Amino acid sequence: MYKYLCVLLSFVVFLAVGYSTAEGDLLSLNGTVVDGDSVPVPGAMVTAKRIGGLVATTVFTDTEGHYGMDGLRAGQYTVNGRKG
Repeated sequence: MYKYLCVLLSFVVFLAVGYSTAEGDLLSLNGTVVDGDSVPVPGAMVTAKRIGGLVATTVFTDTEGHYGMDGLRAGQYTVNGRKG
């Protein structure tokens, strides 16, 4: 699980894309979960929770290990991943 977490956090830094709406700044978080041998992990559960927030967003990776979350409020997040 630690290897997944390191990979996921790298995507938070490099693949977060921001945009603005009437509700405020929102972002999308996209990435790929891979194992220690850089093999994609299908069906992994990825959860992002805004630090200080109450709501978490959870998605599952597709058959190629990709995941995407849209509509996240701008801020700092804790991102966790585990094999589903």
